[in-house]
Amino acid sequence: MGRRRGRLRLVLVPLLLLLLAIPIPSIIFNKIAFPLQLFASRCAVASMRLFDIPVLRQGNVIELMPLGSSTTKKLEVVEACSGIRSLMTLVTLAVVFAYFSFPKDDGKGEGARGRFAWLKSYGVWRSVILVLSAVPIAIITNAARVSGTGILARYYGTKVADGFFHEFSGWVVYVAAFLLLFALGWLLDGIANRQSRRARRAAKRAGTATKAGEASKGQTVSGASAVAASESQARAAPESSTVVASVAPATARGGEGT
Repeated sequence: MGRRRGRLRLVLVPLLLLLLAIPIPSIIFNKIAFPLQLFASRCAVASMRLFDIPVLRQGNVIELMPLGSSTTKKLEVVEACSGIRSLMTLVTLAVVFAYFSFPKDDGKGEGARGRFAWLKSYGVWRSVILVLSAVPIAIITNAARVSGTGILARYYGTKVADGFFHEFSGWVVYVAAFLLLFALGWLLDGIANRQSRRARRAAKRAGTATKAGEASKGQTVSGASAVAASESQARAAPESSTVVASVAPATARGGEGT
């Protein structure tokens, strides 16, 4: 039974990667993509207003007037800019990252028994946090990309939303998202190492206190033995003097008789 569980754990991550490789059905894709488009456009408008840029939003369409232009221009946050594809890619990358950086001996689930003992493992919870955090990281970084495009469109025109800059910004944002994911893993490892060091120090202090207690108990026992020995010697001293005193008169009487 244990071997079967071990084999299942080995193929669990590859099976999950195969599951993520299945394309999302169009019905589900559209229901997820459009809210992401609206969220990215709202974030872009809020960022542009922080820079005092006059802007108007209608759904997923942003209207602004670039500098030097006499007419308003429109920036549409299309389905490709919703960030759902980068989200799925980052989730897959998070699964791979969590798998290859899984702690070999985290020591968090030691001593636990039962079918669900693995839930107490630090490595499992670390992997779950990394995979789940890929979702907000992908959404926030994509919103930052759309916001940056809108701000640059104010100063350099809407041409920055097309061509090389659009593709290059996608790669930059994706690298930034992975760095955030890596930083989260590093932060979790730092917290876990700090807690393990505290646990080791507490165990060491407890062991030192136990040894000191045993030593003091031994000293108490030896002190009690010494006191008992001194008391027995004190009791034996008067008895010996009484014997000597009784023997002395008897010896004197014997001498007078002689």
